[in-house]
Amino acid sequence: MNALQNLKRRLCAAILGAILLVGILAVPAGAVSGPTLRVAFYPLPGFFEYTNRGEECGYGVDLLNLISRYTGITFTYVLAHSWEETKQMVLEGEADVRMPGTLPVSPSTTLGYTEHSIIDTYYAVMALKSREDLCYQDYETFQTLKVGISRPVYQSAGLENELEDAGIPAEHLVFYDGFNACRAALEAGEIDALISNVMDLDGEMKQLERFGTISNYISMSIGNPYLKTINNALAKIQSDEPTFFSDTYKRWFPERVAVPMTKDEARYLASINSLTFAFQDGRGYYSRREKDGSFTGFYPAVAQMICDRLGVSCIQTEWKEEKARGVVVYPDFYYDHVWADEKNVDITQPYATVNYYAIKNKNSSFDPETCTVAAVHSSHVTQNYILGKYRQDQITWCRDSQDCLTAVASGRASLALVSSYAAEYYLKMYHYSQLTPSLVAFSNQVCLGVEGDETGLLASGLSKTLSTITTDELNALMIDTTVKRPSQNLLLAWIYENPVRSILIVSGGTILMVSLAAVFLYLKRAHRKNLDLAEAVNAKQAFLSRMSHDMRTPMNAIIGFSSFGAEASDLEESAGYHEKIHQAGQYLLQLINDSLDLSKLQSKNYALHPQPYRKEELLESLANLLQPRAQEKGVSLAFHCDPTLPPLLLFDKMRVQQIFVNLLNNAIKFTPSGGHVTLDIEKEDAGPDSYLIRFRVRDDGAGMSDEFQRNRLFKPFEQEHTTASGDGTGLGLAIVKDLVTMMGGTISCKSAPGKGTTFTVLLRGQIVPEQNLVEKFRPISSSGLAGKNVLVCEDQAVNREIVEKLLQHVGICVDSAENGQEGLKLFEKSAENYYFAVLMDIRMPVLDGISATKAIRRLSRRDAAGVPIIALSAAAPDENMVPFRAAELSGCLTKPIDPEELYAALAKYLPEDERQSPKSPSLIR
Repeated sequence: MNALQNLKRRLCAAILGAILLVGILAVPAGAVSGPTLRVAFYPLPGFFEYTNRGEECGYGVDLLNLISRYTGITFTYVLAHSWEETKQMVLEGEADVRMPGTLPVSPSTTLGYTEHSIIDTYYAVMALKSREDLCYQDYETFQTLKVGISRPVYQSAGLENELEDAGIPAEHLVFYDGFNACRAALEAGEIDALISNVMDLDGEMKQLERFGTISNYISMSIGNPYLKTINNALAKIQSDEPTFFSDTYKRWFPERVAVPMTKDEARYLASINSLTFAFQDGRGYYSRREKDGSFTGFYPAVAQMICDRLGVSCIQTEWKEEKARGVVVYPDFYYDHVWADEKNVDITQPYATVNYYAIKNKNSSFDPETCTVAAVHSSHVTQNYILGKYRQDQITWCRDSQDCLTAVASGRASLALVSSYAAEYYLKMYHYSQLTPSLVAFSNQVCLGVEGDETGLLASGLSKTLSTITTDELNALMIDTTVKRPSQNLLLAWIYENPVRSILIVSGGTILMVSLAAVFLYLKRAHRKNLDLAEAVNAKQAFLSRMSHDMRTPMNAIIGFSSFGAEASDLEESAGYHEKIHQAGQYLLQLINDSLDLSKLQSKNYALHPQPYRKEELLESLANLLQPRAQEKGVSLAFHCDPTLPPLLLFDKMRVQQIFVNLLNNAIKFTPSGGHVTLDIEKEDAGPDSYLIRFRVRDDGAGMSDEFQRNRLFKPFEQEHTTASGDGTGLGLAIVKDLVTMMGGTISCKSAPGKGTTFTVLLRGQIVPEQNLVEKFRPISSSGLAGKNVLVCEDQAVNREIVEKLLQHVGICVDSAENGQEGLKLFEKSAENYYFAVLMDIRMPVLDGISATKAIRRLSRRDAAGVPIIALSAAAPDENMVPFRAAELSGCLTKPIDPEELYAALAKYLPEDERQSPKSPSLIR
């Protein structure tokens, strides 16, 4: 069970990491090496800090690293001993950059500031955590405190009104020359609290009050030309990566996101020993009742985590429509203040989003005007979606989500609207195997609802407790609570769905025998069906596990070469790293595509696509993917290739690469620093049209025992050296075994503990005719497409820009439209035969690609019927699909667009003497 949970987390992290890396790599593609600027580095908790290894880190360092990728500027750090000193360092030329800084009251004649803020903070009254008598917003106590403040802060911030509102008399203020003096006085007990920018909050202090908003900027000497460059980069970051600032702030300043408890809230929470949470049964992975009467699921897990944070016990009770007695917390309350007021319930901030499925029978259809809809009377989806979409007489009322599914399965309703995690739990049951879900365009946020608390303190205290629970913690709870599958009894399920037949079974004589025979046959078929379903689920899980395993290596290469590229000293070196990133990215993209191809799961195998493959290309790709990891671990990695091996190998290059990435990756993993890993490729014998290739992967690492080699070596999830293997899944050799067998080869192993391991793979290679070598690598020309006019219809700006650049690179003239309607107008206004071709995105607003293509084909002009219209789609449609044929599309290309495929698709419509495919441009140069 733990292995399955870890596997889910790794797969999510792998796919999320791939998406984030693609976004990061897309930004600095045009960045070049630039100047080096010195940053005055004064340690501020969370903003400028040092790692355990003495390296600079923090919010400010993360921001400067991102600015560096946009501008090519390199930032170095010069230590300052006080905040005031950082300004002098810039003015005297000892540093170039000062951050963070607030704007002066009057315009500065010496320092210039960026137009865009880098972090918004606030002023805070802070005290030592050891002062347990001081609480957040305890205004009565504030009137008795001696509060320190630096003169620069008091003079520049204009805090008189805020201090008066907070109940801090002006005569109780003690002035100091700077923050360090204030902090020393606080430590010495000369003052009770101090006022400063929250950036000065450290781990020994707590907040008593917060007020004002402080925008902080980057400052440089007036006239420094790089101030404008940095300002433009900040504007670009806010546009391209709008969540960077908030996400980075939460990561480095989690204690500032959470609002402290007031004295009343703290006293209230300290006075209670338990909290009662009301849960609903029949909600699947969200909440359901177990046989012992307890509730389990995501909501009970959240309730338990909250109680653990507060140090109180968690009492479970069942949710009922009538008003509860005492104080009750609803963990799945709809986040809407109007709804809460109607129910007389106090609510917290939202902490989760609920999506919904429409559930129907697989082999049935229905008319939305006359169908019946299963719904729970008191649910939010009923009030906010169903009642606005269907009539009252169409609704069949049910007690919970499972009852809704039962209504559809039994024919009492045509469809049901059920929350996603409830549907995913119950649809795994035998009872509902004939039901199918589809996502609907409705979702709602949930929060904690508190009923029966007249003070309102519990809701506010719970809201602040929720703010201390991170998104990662909530995601972990969701993963943990969605692992368990529902248990079910096939015999009871059969009786439940066949009540008449079950009654006949208990009758005597001939009727009894016939009924028993029918039961036996039915159960046999049902058992076979469940075995098939279980086998399909296992195949899916195994396939996704393998993809997760294989994704790590190219991701490692992408991360490593991204770092090297950012530090490259010239364009040529940077281009080399980007070429390697591109190769690893292509490999990763293919793996992701495979993981999403469900048809391969059903067929239980992969399709082979042999093509001519240069042996140098194989070795180069393996080196690019694995050399960074080998160097990091201090392992020597070498390749030896038989010179008599033909220049072209006819293999499925993706599968061959998978085999040896797995074998070499394992060899590096189990080889200690200073060890050696080699790959030897030898030609064994020759035939009339094929030859035998022997691949040997050798290492001098940990080795394996005889027992492990005989019984467990090629089984999934098996690893002998758990310490050396780290967090590996143990799927690598199982993957290799399947791939080698699929390719008609053999794999063997020779190993001993402490003496290393040798894997030998034998594959039969076909001889590629010499003319194929010439044809595959002959020079290609772009002259045929130069000067042609192409219309591009694409609603996504980034995708549109990429297609435009690819076309313009070979001299094609491009007109662009943001939707099908604009594209249709451009085509109508053009002269006949003006456009050589049209590239049409399938999914667009206003007018989609299919409709726009049909409209073009219907135009009363001679070129409308014959102009090539090529579809662009993230999931390219099957050319045999009815909409595809009806629109008379000429072809389709899958995103991300492969330059060679794009040019080949267009060149197909050139005259015969101009049909050489143009060479694709380098996308990483």
